[in-house]
Amino acid sequence: MARKLLTAGTEATANKQHIIQLYQTGKNVTEIIQIYPKISKKTLYRYLTKWNISIRNHTHYQEYMENNKQKIIKQYKEGLTAPEIAEQHQRVDKKTILRYLKKWGVSIKTTKSVRRKIEKNHKKEIIELYKSGKNIREITTQYPDIPQSSTYHYLSQWDVKMRASNDDRRVWSDWCWINNREVRRINEYYNHTCQFCGLKQNPYDKKYSMKRHHQWEKHVTVILLCKKCHDEYHSNPENDQTWTDNIRGSHGVKSIKNKVKEYYNHTCQICGNTNTKLVIHHIWQTPVIELAICKKCHRKTHKKIKEGK
Repeated sequence: MARKLLTAGTEATANKQHIIQLYQTGKNVTEIIQIYPKISKKTLYRYLTKWNISIRNHTHYQEYMENNKQKIIKQYKEGLTAPEIAEQHQRVDKKTILRYLKKWGVSIKTTKSVRRKIEKNHKKEIIELYKSGKNIREITTQYPDIPQSSTYHYLSQWDVKMRASNDDRRVWSDWCWINNREVRRINEYYNHTCQFCGLKQNPYDKKYSMKRHHQWEKHVTVILLCKKCHDEYHSNPENDQTWTDNIRGSHGVKSIKNKVKEYYNHTCQICGNTNTKLVIHHIWQTPVIELAICKKCHRKTHKKIKEGK
């Protein structure tokens, strides 16, 4: 991800004068990123602000959409998707198309109808490309009307064995809750396998239900459990009910981090400092140990690990 941002920033800086000239002559951001596809909208807005260029309001979108209202509605009702319409009207993106269609009272197509269209037209080609070694990014480059997250979903629904390549991990779908790096590392360390019953699940499956289970003893340890074992453990009143790990997304991860810091009384477990910002350090053994340490000790620890000490 850092490499992608660096490439986008380098390209924006190298073409600064041309980008400014395009924007000041009336081109909008959507049209400019068609010329420079490596630069995202967000990056382009950030650099225009950095270069002290006055950002225009979005009234030109309103005029364009109102002038082409009947044409866009007709195209959508004929079966074209929002990305396909946006490709023909390069001044606006698919999100703008969908927003105005809702505003005009047009019934938005469900995910099922879009999926049926993709299955009818592109299913075999997508499966063949993926099995031939292409990753998700390369496939969605050929089929820009299909989002990367949807491609994961469709492939898993079509019973295609998913690979776990480094390129594909960066674009895990929105519905797959392993979107946090630390959570993903813990789940991968245990090979997506329940430590009680041995059940193994496919992380790309929408029904993926593995949960991290913390044990609050001398040190905080974390293991991986399936939903059934997790619920059975916490349904027993004799077991510790202090914390139930039902985590989805970054907010749950943040809550766990705060809980771990509280357990260690906001004290660095290496130097004993109590008046500093703490981070969570993982010791990769079975079970995985989570320690709250200060940033200085964290840097020193990872430096020693890197040097093999």
